[in-house]
Amino acid sequence: MKISRMASLILAGFLHIAPFAARTIDSLPALASSPAAIVLKWVVGVLAIAGTYHTVSAATAVLASSKTIQGTTGTRLSYQIKINDGQNRTPGSWVINGQTFAGSGSTSLGLPPGLSLALNTGIISGTPTQGGPFSATITAYEHGNRSGGKLTFTLSFVITPSVSPPGIASQPAGGEIGEGRSFTFTVAANGSAPLAYQWQFGGNAIPNATATTFTLDPVRMEDAGRYTVTVNNSAGSATSAAAILTVKPALIAPAITAQPVSATVHPNERITMSASAQGSGPLANEWRHDGVTIAGATGTIVSLASATSADAGNYWVVVSGPGGSAVSSTATVTIVPLSLTIRQFNSGGLSVIMQTIPGRSYAIQASETLAPDSWQTVGLETATAETLTFQTSIAPTSERFWRYGLSQ
Repeated sequence: MKISRMASLILAGFLHIAPFAARTIDSLPALASSPAAIVLKWVVGVLAIAGTYHTVSAATAVLASSKTIQGTTGTRLSYQIKINDGQNRTPGSWVINGQTFAGSGSTSLGLPPGLSLALNTGIISGTPTQGGPFSATITAYEHGNRSGGKLTFTLSFVITPSVSPPGIASQPAGGEIGEGRSFTFTVAANGSAPLAYQWQFGGNAIPNATATTFTLDPVRMEDAGRYTVTVNNSAGSATSAAAILTVKPALIAPAITAQPVSATVHPNERITMSASAQGSGPLANEWRHDGVTIAGATGTIVSLASATSADAGNYWVVVSGPGGSAVSSTATVTIVPLSLTIRQFNSGGLSVIMQTIPGRSYAIQASETLAPDSWQTVGLETATAETLTFQTSIAPTSERFWRYGLSQ
C-alpha cells in the first residue's frame, strides 16, 4: 500500500518536474519494477524527444510524439524512428495506417511519393516527387508480432514543390511589316509555374503586355525597333533576345487615274490606248482583249499598228502592286469597213453612199480607167453619221469607177 501510494505521488509530481524524475527513477529500487515506474519511463521518453528521432526509453516501451516534417520535391530527406536505449535499436513491428508490418522490408504506405520506410532500420528516406500534405499514423512496437511496449503517433509531411527558374524555350521573332497592318510577337518559356511575362520596347515596359504574345494592330511607323520579353517566377527571371521590327510606309492599293478610251477606226488604221494608275510600287500592267492577256502588253500604252476586224472587241488593263490590284474600265474598239453603194438616177445623176465614222473627213474620187494616175477627187465631205451620201449630176458618158478614203 505504501509503495503504490508513493508511486502515484511520484507520477503526479513528475508531470511538473520531468527532468528531475528522469534522473531519480532508476535510483529508487522499490519502484524500478512497478507499473508506475514503466509509465514514468514512457513519459520521460516522450518529453525527451529531440532532433530527427522518435525514441524508446530504457528499452521497455516505444515512445514517440506527433511531428511535422518539411521537405521539397527534388531534394533528398531522411528521418529515423529508433529505440532510445543506448543501442539505437529499431522497433520490432509496426502498424501503419491500419496495416501491420514485420520488422523487415520496406513500405511507402502513407508517405509522400518518392519516400519509403525501411522497416529494419526505422529510416524514412528518399527524394519527394510530389508536393502536398501527407500523413501516416504509426504504432511502433518494441518487439515483433506487435508485442512489448508501443506508442501511436502521427507523422505529417509538408512537401513543397521545388521551383525551377524560368528559361526562354523559343525566342520571339521580328520581321518587316507595312504600316497599318498587324504584327504579333510570341515567346515560349519553361520553368515552374506561375510564370509572369512583361514585354519591353526599347528597354521600357509596355503597359498591359503581360502574356506569351504581344500584338501591334495597327502597326505605326514609330513602332519600329527592338522588342524583348522578361519571364519571372519566384526562383528568378529570364529575358529573351531582342526581336527587331522594321516598319515600311503603308502600302497604297493601285487606283486607276486615267482610263483607256474606246476607239472607232477603219481597217489598217493605228489604234493606241493608254491608262495610268497610282499606288505603292512597283506597279505592273497587264492588258487584256476580251479577257485574253495580250502578249507583251505590259506598259501603260497598248498599240495596234494596223487594225483588222479581229482587233474589234473590249480592252482593259489590270494594274498590280504590293498594295493590291485595280482593273480599269472597258474600252471598246470598233472596226468600220470602207464600203460604198452607188445609186444612179434616171435623170442621169447618181448618189455614192459610204460607211463612215462621224466627225471624220473623207475624199471621194472617180476614175474611168482605174489607172493609178487617173483618179480625180470629186468631193471632200465630213461625216456626221455612220453613212455619208455624195450626190453628183455628172452624166455618165462611159463606165466610171468610184472610191473614197480618209482625207489627209
